[in-house]
Amino acid sequence: MGQITIAGIDIGRSSISVCILSEIPTDLKRFKQQFKQLEFKADRAGVTALLAIPFDGAIMEPTGGHYSKIWEFHLIQNGREVRYVGHREIASYRESWKIFNKSDKLDAIALCCYGLERWERPQFFISGTSNRLRELSLQLESLTRIRNPVIARLRQQLAHECPEIAQKQMEREWLQSNPPGLMRALAGEPILRWQKHLSHSIGTGISQFTQGLASQLILIEHQEYEIEREIEQELQKSSYQ
Repeated sequence: MGQITIAGIDIGRSSISVCILSEIPTDLKRFKQQFKQLEFKADRAGVTALLAIPFDGAIMEPTGGHYSKIWEFHLIQNGREVRYVGHREIASYRESWKIFNKSDKLDAIALCCYGLERWERPQFFISGTSNRLRELSLQLESLTRIRNPVIARLRQQLAHECPEIAQKQMEREWLQSNPPGLMRALAGEPILRWQKHLSHSIGTGISQFTQGLASQLILIEHQEYEIEREIEQELQKSSYQ
């Protein structure tokens, strides 16, 4: 492959800092003093301006995946290759140039030079498949953080509405499509096993509030199941062998 031009992109919440080079500077410390970074806002004008600059590929860190996703999307749509570099790798790379401080400008420069130096060695980049697996895992973690306090509140309600089942298991097995029967029964589904407990309880009775909590949990369980299915499909790819 001939000479390539790389864009190092440091991602911010509402903008990006960019360094575009075709060769690595001989003195990175001196270069950073002279270099004026390019900045683009996360809007139509910013995307258009970035894509108007000629370069072959872009290098980014997987920081704030939601903020980088929009830039990745438009770059790929425009025929530019996008690669990611791990945080530790780029920090070590900066330090190898005796640069120990950190800024958006420095990160953009380091990403660009790292990409130029190692473009022909893909093992130094995070693969797209592992990036997708990370994204799915973060989605599951997010749903867990939403679910746990709802379950805790539901158990508080059951302590007086139906104390006999307040501490019963409400966990769904991995890749089991149906939410737990108790959860569905609390949401109003007629499940014989749990109806007996509910009808013979010494409690005050299941409230609409509790039914609503159970319905929220069922929606979360369905979302989790779909993510689990995609994770299983992802793990079948040869890159994980």
